[in-house]
Amino acid sequence: MKRSLHLALPSIDSLIVFEQAAHFLSFTKAGQHLGLTQSAVSRQMIDLEALLQVALFTRDKRRVQLTPAGGEFREMVRPIVRDLRSATLRMRFRQAQTGVLNLSVAASFCNLWLIPRLPRYYRDEAAPRVNVTPHVGAVRFGDGQFDAAIVNADRPPPDCESIRLLDIELAPYGATALLAELKAGRLQDLPRIPALDLREGEGAWLTYLSQVGLPHIPVDYVGSNSMLWVNHEAALAGLGIALLPSHFVEREVTQGRLVRLHPATFSIGRSYYYCWPSHQAKSEAVQHLGNWLKDSLVES
Repeated sequence: MKRSLHLALPSIDSLIVFEQAAHFLSFTKAGQHLGLTQSAVSRQMIDLEALLQVALFTRDKRRVQLTPAGGEFREMVRPIVRDLRSATLRMRFRQAQTGVLNLSVAASFCNLWLIPRLPRYYRDEAAPRVNVTPHVGAVRFGDGQFDAAIVNADRPPPDCESIRLLDIELAPYGATALLAELKAGRLQDLPRIPALDLREGEGAWLTYLSQVGLPHIPVDYVGSNSMLWVNHEAALAGLGIALLPSHFVEREVTQGRLVRLHPATFSIGRSYYYCWPSHQAKSEAVQHLGNWLKDSLVES
């Protein structure tokens, strides 16, 4: 039974040749694309039609056309050929990328800390290459898409190895131009300055003000954003002042674009963790990046 079933199926080669012949509507052009002669393509199509017991093409001296059955068969074959090509390319790429680390990074950390520092990372010629994908939410390693990740979480992710990189501690920052326009420069001026709320740190402004001894100062919220990165961009644009991690605004403060309004910090009880599966085939690359992350955060 297995042998008869095998004999009833066309070869992969014949399906690829058919798909190209149907695409070009020319045995000659299909052959040129595949590195075959016109007669070889024609013979493959004759054999395929004999196997299927149906005419796939009409032929004359100048051109070939798909029959209705040929058009139907092409629609069925096309995704098979496409998926086969995709699987082949993916495996070739996987083999070529054994020294490359596929890294998923929490979006705010990715945009505000990692990407600006990657040029410094690559100054080390021995540094493994890193493919960076920003994400929001949890990361799963089960599908093999990522070798490691940097996540924003209240505790180390389960079922993987991890390093705590950075506790998320916030302080108030505002755009220099906005503060100059409002003639404000201290946290006590908050009633005259619009404030940007962070949904991830619910109640952060009220807690922060209480912590620094200013619990009765009213807050005029101009908006609420879901990510630190969005609050950062909004603050830079002059929409209002925001509670941001100092590690994320070092460059803007140095450039004079952002001003810190109070020295105290406030923890939202979350941290950034660098994590990876326990049995990681690229362990050397994972460790190299982890060491660089730790050293860079200590330096800053």
